[in-house]
Amino acid sequence: ADGRIPRHRLRKDKKREKVMINLAALTVDALTDCNVVFN
Repeated sequence: ADGRIPRHRLRKDKKREKVMINLAALTVDALTDCNVVFN
């Protein structure tokens, strides 16, 4: 059981990391769109 828990936790962290990267990319896209509109 000990060997299984860290692996599951790692996969969860990886998924959260992917979500954070996607959020960051969306934010950058939104900021770029705003800059284009303002300019």
